[in-house]
Order: sequence, then structure tokens, then C-alpha cells
Amino acid sequence: MVHAPVTREAISRDPVDRVRRLFASSASRPEAPASIAGLEQEFSVWLPGGQADFHDLIERVAPATGVRRFAFDENARIMPSGAIWTVDSPHAEIATPPRELRVGIASRLAGDVLAERAALLRRLPADAALRGYSTHLNAFAIDVDGWALAGRFATTYAPAIMLVAERLGSPGLLVRPRYQRLEIGTEFLETQTDLIVASLLVLAGVVAAWHACRAADGPADDSAFALAGVAPAPPPLDRRRLRQTWQRPGLFVPRDAFGEDLYADGRAARLRRADGSWELAGDRLEATWAHLRPIAARVGTPSELALVDAVVAGRLPTPLGRRAPQDPRIPRARRAPASRPDGAAALLATRQRGDLGLRPEYLTWELAVLRVVHPRRTFFLRVPRPSAQRLDRLWASGSLDAPLAAFATHPPTGAIARLDEPTAGLFDEVEAPIAAAARMEAAKTAAPTSSNRKRRMLPPPLFAPAPPSVTRPGPRTWPRWPFLLIGLILVLTTVIVWTGRPGGPGPSGSAAPSAAQPTATASSTPSCPPGFAVASGCGVSSPGFPSATPCPIGVPCQSPTPSSSPSPGVTPCPIGAVCATPSSRPTPTPSPRPTATPRPTPPPDRTGPAISRLAWNPATIGVPFPAGPGTCDPASGLGQSVNLSALVVDPSGVKSVVLLYRRAGDAAPVSVAMSLSAGRYRVTLTTATNRPAWQPIGASQSYVVALSVRATDAKGNVRTTAAVAGFTVKQC
Repeated sequence: MVHAPVTREAISRDPVDRVRRLFASSASRPEAPASIAGLEQEFSVWLPGGQADFHDLIERVAPATGVRRFAFDENARIMPSGAIWTVDSPHAEIATPPRELRVGIASRLAGDVLAERAALLRRLPADAALRGYSTHLNAFAIDVDGWALAGRFATTYAPAIMLVAERLGSPGLLVRPRYQRLEIGTEFLETQTDLIVASLLVLAGVVAAWHACRAADGPADDSAFALAGVAPAPPPLDRRRLRQTWQRPGLFVPRDAFGEDLYADGRAARLRRADGSWELAGDRLEATWAHLRPIAARVGTPSELALVDAVVAGRLPTPLGRRAPQDPRIPRARRAPASRPDGAAALLATRQRGDLGLRPEYLTWELAVLRVVHPRRTFFLRVPRPSAQRLDRLWASGSLDAPLAAFATHPPTGAIARLDEPTAGLFDEVEAPIAAAARMEAAKTAAPTSSNRKRRMLPPPLFAPAPPSVTRPGPRTWPRWPFLLIGLILVLTTVIVWTGRPGGPGPSGSAAPSAAQPTATASSTPSCPPGFAVASGCGVSSPGFPSATPCPIGVPCQSPTPSSSPSPGVTPCPIGAVCATPSSRPTPTPSPRPTATPRPTPPPDRTGPAISRLAWNPATIGVPFPAGPGTCDPASGLGQSVNLSALVVDPSGVKSVVLLYRRAGDAAPVSVAMSLSAGRYRVTLTTATNRPAWQPIGASQSYVVALSVRATDAKGNVRTTAAVAGFTVKQC
């Protein structure tokens, strides 16, 4: 191939500006909502002995063509198709390449995930089984507050998604604001129909929610953010029972978030609106699709729209209707669909021509950073991800040679390639992915400059709203109001018996004193015993003076008109009569109410973290002999360092993990802290430091190091494993 010569005029141009011009046609950032979309699915891997941690299998399962260059996940392998295989311990995860929002995108996303699923299953051991765990649908969204978008989607479109994409055992739906996108987490979608239906509803819902948020922000021209020819959105639902997720920031929509259990009752469940009114879930599904169908028709094929029509009308069953298992087993397909190329292979290829070399450095959802190697210096080229094919053509034609060679001759200015700006350019350095991830996490809820700031956090959930007393379709239980009425009557009867009816005879049978009758005067003197008057200081009996103390139960009134029977209640005697002298007859007292036995307090959790999968590599390390200068030759298989890892989990959180190792001659185990990396706690030991302590003792040429792990959880519980025989230390 003949390349055009590099002229002085070309070299004298600004190389950065030249590169931007070369990629200008594909470097424009999409602004429309859901203009880029992708699918993720997680699986559990089962071996004959039980569930396996995919972190232990990915090295053997991932094809050799996979490249570990994804910026924000060190476990990820990028396939030539552009898909990503990674670990969400203990699950295996695949993510499709981002696709542009075009007609037929739902079928293309479904085809991508089915192809990667089949490829993963083919590479697993023959005795391994793959079970579906979850599905995440991602849609691009910028220039809007992420929490506001998530809240609007959850209170408007979540019930429709839950009816078509969830299973009977699911706890609920996830709605997470991510950096420049919205993620909807559902149960595992198994069939192509389920994937197409859920994808169309989610994409159309994100578009509608984005426009509604932009209109609510109050820009100068609201008409620019209105959807023409679209029916009004269903009224928002009551959001008081939404929860915030703890692992990754987002909203959790429980199965009974809006009233009755949506998964148990299906379309007959009643949902509470924000204004307090109620509606059936089936009516909500139909109203939602009537609102979203014009939006979905812009990117959906007639066959895709017909599938959603059939599901909404009830002609096609959903996972809820099929009563699908929670984690379905994925069968091995006889004819697996082929992966469609994304162009990622062009961004991950290593190129060399003359003095210029091109190596992949980082790949993200939106861009690629390539390392340019030149004899003068090394620098970086950043290109948008959709520019993969253009990069191939420009490199093959030699159009990049002149600007790259010119930039190599310029002194470094410290320009840093950021990982959140998908525009082409040349840079002296590239930022660390951890710094980019922190900035992207903080900026994912940033609203546009002209908008009103949204409330980022939902109010805490209140008490569950009581359903209204309206007739519900289908069988109903007995109404509650008769039982409430009976209880009220019993309470009123008890009050009347114990206090007496106002204006009538009291419980003792004596007439209540009238207004013309004098009443006993209140006195600070303590009440006298029955039969003794207060006026005389309780010294003598005064039958003609009313007693200040009512007659106890069972004590009759005395002269002048003694009663013929004991007083049934505690009421004063009539005027002119006093209570009888106290007798030895005991006054009956009401029996005490039985006290409820307190429930025993459950014992505190003192089990400690679960520790498993203690591993080390290599199995044997060396220590120079004698204990002087020198090193072991790694080429002989005896390096001087060993990497150890352990899996430690605890629901309350792991506070610290320590590795305990005991060498030959150690009086007690030596402890060293382990750090969390890629789902496991890890540490590296080396014989290069403190070398005499690693030497074998006596005539022995090698020994085995005993290993154990001690972990502490957030509650202070400590667990230490039993010591096991670990790696071998050998003289070299």
C-alpha cells in the first residue's frame, strides 16, 4: 500500500485540531434521551458440588480474544463483539455493547444478549449449569436530574414494567440513576419476547419521563420539551413506600409499593395514586401503553409493537402469568445466534507502522483511549466509541501519521485525557479510572443550568395507606365494619356499668342526688370509715349525717332507713343514712388482668463473618541460601512472592480481615492485613524482606507455611478459621 508523503504544511498544522477534524463527523455527542441503550444479565453458575463463584472461573471461561481494558472494572473482558463478560460476585455478568436508538433496537438488544448468553454457556464445563438471575436495561439520559428522572419513572411507569417483566418470587423493581443514563433492574428475562416487550416499554418510558422532567424544570420554552401526538401520561402514584437501595444508589419499588401486592394479585391489584384515589393495575397497564405506544412506534417494528399489544391485551402470557421459576435453568441451544459486530475489535487492536504504534489503553461505554508509542515519547489518542470503523480507515490510509508524528515532537503540556468526555483529541496523560468514577458518580444527578434543582432524596416512608372500602372485582372477605360496631358497643356497655348512666340511678340502685339536695362537702381531711362523720373528726358515729365515703361493695346503708340488701356498687348513701360500721367481711376485689408474657429477646448475632475460598499462587516460593545477597530466579518457577486471597462476607459488613501465617521457627503466627479487591480480600507475601525469618531450620531444605484468616464484622464479632497447610517455602 502506498501512503501519501507527509508534507511540511501538514506537520506545521495544530495536530490536536487536525485529529478533531478527522473525527468530527462521528464525535458529536447524542443529546436525545435513550439515544443509546444496552442490556445486562446476571447468572448463577452451578457445579455438581453447588453454586460456584464466577470469579474462580472467568480466567478459564473467558475466550483468549477478550481484552481486559474496560476502565471501570478490572475483572471485565471485552469481547470482539463489544460485549463485556465480568463478575458481580458470585454471579457471572454479560453486558451488550451500546446500541444507537434506531428502528428495531429492541430485537437487536435481545439478539445481542441471547448470543452472549449462548457463548458463555458453551464455554462452561460440561457438567455446569447456568441459571438466570437478573436483567438490567440501560438508557442514555443527560441534561436532567438523575433522581428526578428515577422518581418520575418509578411513580408513573414502574407498575407496567413490573407486570410484564417480574416473577412471583421477586421482591420488586430497581430504578437507579447512573452517570448519563437510567438503569432499570428486573428479574431475569428468559425469552426473546420478554426481552423485546420489556425493552420497548423501558425505552419509551425513559423518553417520556425525560421530556416530563425537562418541562417541569421550567425552561424558557416548554414547547421544545413536549411530545406531539402523545396521550397524557397516567397520573403519578403514591411514592411514600418507595425505598432507597443501600448497595448502589437508586430507588427500590417493592411489590406492594402502591397498595396491594402487584405480583400476587396481578392486574386485579389496586394501586393508590398521589391524590388518594385508586385504580386497578390492569387499567394502569393499558393506560400506560396507550400513552407510550406513539413513542415506541418511532423505534419499534410492527412485529415488535404487535408483541406488546398482545401482552397488554392478555393474549400473550408474561413471566407472572406463566408462573416461571425464580432462577430458570438456561438450556444449551443447538443453534446459538451469532454475535453482531460492534466495532470494538478495531478499538482493541494493536497496530504498528514504522515508528508509530497504537495500543488499547481504556474502553468505556462512550469512548476509547489509545496509547500512541513513538521513539520521542508516548502520548494518548482519545476517540468516541462510534468512531471505531473510522479509526480503521484513517489508520489504513495513513491520515493519522502526520498529526501523531507532529504531536510527538511537541513538548508535553500536561494535557490529561478525561474518561467522561467522548470527543477526539491528543493528550500527554490519561486520568486514573478511580478519579473519573468518583467524578461521574457525583455528577450523575446534576441538573441543567437553566433548571430548578430537584429534591435528591425521597421522604422516609410513612404508614401504609389503608385501602378504601370499595367493591373489588372478584371474591372479597367479610367487611370489617360489623366487627368494629360490636367492639364499640362492648366498650360503651362497660363504661356505663362502671360509671353509671348520667341522670339515672347508679350501679348501687340508689337515686342520684338532685340539685335541691345538699351534697357532701369536699374536705382535705382523709375520708372517714363507713359509719363515722367527717364533721366530728371521725371520732364518733353520726347516723344522721351523710358519710363522705361511699359504701364499699357489699356493705349496706344504716339508719334511718337501712337497705335490705348489700350495695352492689360504690355510691353514697341517701341523705339521713350512713354506711354500716366496717365489718370483718372482706371486700371483694377485681382479679388482676393477666399480663402478656414478654417475648424473649433474640440473642445477639455473634457468628462472625463467613470465610471461605482461601487460595494462594504459586504453590511454592523460594528464599535464597545462604541468607545473604541474592534472589531466586522466577524463570525456574521459584519466585520470591506469593499472592493469597480469601472470600469473606457478612450481612452487617466486614470491618477488617487479617491473614495469619506461621513460618518455621515462628513462636506465634504473624498477622498481616488483607485488602478488598475484585470481590476478595488479598495480600502479597514476599521472602525478599525479612529474609532470615523465611529460612528453613536445620537440615530441612523446605517447609510448609500454616495459614489461617481472622475476620471482624461491623458488630465486633470475630471469626478465625482453623490453620491449614499453605504454600511451601524452598531454598533456591
